[in-house]
Amino acid sequence: MININNRASLKAKKIHLLELKNKVLRSPYMNRLPVYLRDFISLNIDVILVGDPEKISRLNAKYYKIQKTKKTNKRGYDYILKKIFSYSNFNKQKIEYNLNDLAENISIQYCPYCNRQSTVNVTSSSIKPDFDHFFPQSKYPLFGLSFYNLIPSCTICNSRLKIGKVLRLNQYLHPYVDNCIDDFNFTYKYDIKSKNLIKIDLKKDFNKSIPMKIKNSFSLFKIVESYNAHTDEILDLIKIKQIYSDRYLKILATQTYSDLKISQEELYRLAFGVYFENSDFSKRPFSKLKKDILQELNII
Repeated sequence: MININNRASLKAKKIHLLELKNKVLRSPYMNRLPVYLRDFISLNIDVILVGDPEKISRLNAKYYKIQKTKKTNKRGYDYILKKIFSYSNFNKQKIEYNLNDLAENISIQYCPYCNRQSTVNVTSSSIKPDFDHFFPQSKYPLFGLSFYNLIPSCTICNSRLKIGKVLRLNQYLHPYVDNCIDDFNFTYKYDIKSKNLIKIDLKKDFNKSIPMKIKNSFSLFKIVESYNAHTDEILDLIKIKQIYSDRYLKILATQTYSDLKISQEELYRLAFGVYFENSDFSKRPFSKLKKDILQELNII
């Protein structure tokens, strides 16, 4: 699970609010709501559109509590909310601000759930990532366009594994909230039963247990299972270790790239195809996996 709360996303959030606030408030469907709900949306529009997950979760409870006090059908106006905060319209190709723009502004290259599949946005070809509603639209129609409820993701994680499951923030990782990279590590072991003779797993630390949110999220998105379909990535690193010992980067720096003025981070990227800094992990697949194995092999 990669944290995607960075400079690009913070800028994208400001644009999101600026572009959608007046559009939502001027929606013709607003007139189909009773006055008390129109006032509720108007008063809380900033939180609805760009409030953090904790805030919108609390706001959702407040909204339905109001419905209860009015003694109306709790979900009687959900169908109108889906019109006002219409994700399907936001997803359509048009000149005004839309999902392509959001994907471009966030600029996440690989799925933050699995760090395996591409989420590259190609506006000219209508290629964009899936956007997972962390709080599903069916139960949270108020947040169909909420910035922190739209997670750029791959089709497998969004449509095959999560598929609208209701996740609680205290039980599952949220890519914009949780920065858990240092709370777990990948490892490998030789296994004669596996196809490539090695098996990837989470490293067991007898001094501390893996947080439950990580376990739940890894189980939901089948991280270990899917990574074990790519053990060739680790086999390449093991071969490097066998051939060059722990001097691989030094050899590259002093011989192969000796005439180039490049930083250690650039050297790392050229050598292994991934970024070294945690904040850049979303730019290349298997970044966390490779870094953990490289450290275990004492190559870095």
